[in-house]
Amino acid sequence: MGSTGHCRQIFFIDCPAQLHLYHNALSGSLPSGLYHLTNLHTLFLDHNLISGPVSPLLGELTNLRNVDFSKNFISGSVPNTVGGLKDLVDMRW
Repeated sequence: MGSTGHCRQIFFIDCPAQLHLYHNALSGSLPSGLYHLTNLHTLFLDHNLISGPVSPLLGELTNLRNVDFSKNFISGSVPNTVGGLKDLVDMRW
């Protein structure tokens, strides 16, 4: 597992490796704390009402393998920093 030195608690869970929050009617922009979840390797936020851009800080989640932002209202394009995610195998926008 990756370092937990900079990982913060989210949803009362310390440093989760997976977040499966699809089909939850989540709305608004992505919280900045999301980009501090350094152990995260799976992030499924599809089929929600999330809006706004995705921060270039997404590229700092170096353990990410699977990401799904589809079926939301994300604006802008995939941050260039995502190109540095060596373990990324599947990204849905």
